[in-house]
Amino acid sequence: MQLHEVFRRTDIDLKIEHLPAERALKNANEGIDDGTFLRVSGLSASYPNLVEVPESFMDFEFVAISKNPKIDINGWESLVPYNIGLITGWKIVENNTRNMKVTKVSNVDQLFQLLRLDRAEIVIYEKIRALSALKNNPVVGAKILESPLVHKPMYLYLNIKHKKLIQKLVKAIRSSKRDGTHDRLQDQALKAYLTP
Repeated sequence: MQLHEVFRRTDIDLKIEHLPAERALKNANEGIDDGTFLRVSGLSASYPNLVEVPESFMDFEFVAISKNPKIDINGWESLVPYNIGLITGWKIVENNTRNMKVTKVSNVDQLFQLLRLDRAEIVIYEKIRALSALKNNPVVGAKILESPLVHKPMYLYLNIKHKKLIQKLVKAIRSSKRDGTHDRLQDQALKAYLTP
């Protein structure tokens, strides 16, 4: 994975813990954990102890998934009439669905369970992860709706106590992109994601 490669190039030890999205943000902001990964830009405004590493890792395509193929999606505002499921801590989704009919859950299994049990008409998730989730645990009739909601570059954030590492990490990410390692590892990861 690209993150392991970047940390290998900087001779920094890396241990990844998988936590619910909101908990990961809070732990990193409080210094319990050292950072959080694959986040949208601009989170430092709400989490002042997080510092963005200003070189993106990959782009995420945020999509709506539904069992009703007649739903027409054209941007965030088109979601207003529907009951929406989302994962707590996915800030771009939370911020763009404020004042809508939203049910928040902690993880992807709960997210697709909302759809399975008709507790949400639409769930919002990242496209590659959605394809993987639906392949490994199908929801009858569920499809990714056309017209992605948004494409966004995703970043690594460090707790402010590690800000001296930022330039080292930026150089490692850029060198990995320049020599082709970044794209090769991303392609491998995507294939693995979509293979049961």
